[in-house]
Amino acid sequence: MSLEEAATILHEAGLPARGTLTLALFDRQDLATDWARSGLGGFLEMMVAALPDALAAEIGDTSDRVDPRWGTQAARFVAQRIAHHIHDLIEREQRLGDFSPGRTA
Repeated sequence: MSLEEAATILHEAGLPARGTLTLALFDRQDLATDWARSGLGGFLEMMVAALPDALAAEIGDTSDRVDPRWGTQAARFVAQRIAHHIHDLIEREQRLGDFSPGRTA
């Protein structure tokens, strides 16, 4: 099966094709399966699609200065930022509780 055929099948099944295939290509079939129907799968799908243009816009013609060793630390940084945002969202939801804009206390 070609990558295009696999992507089409995943897309038709409502799964994030790029994210799922990226994980599978990096020998992470376990995560490809687990994340396919989660927010992580959708996030990876969007990030894989947006990263080349974002890197080109930010780095431009200095791409030869990028050290491949930075990849692991950059991945950790992204994961830490996402975890921080999730933690903030959970705290806000807990503080709001049963908040209703029209209700008076």
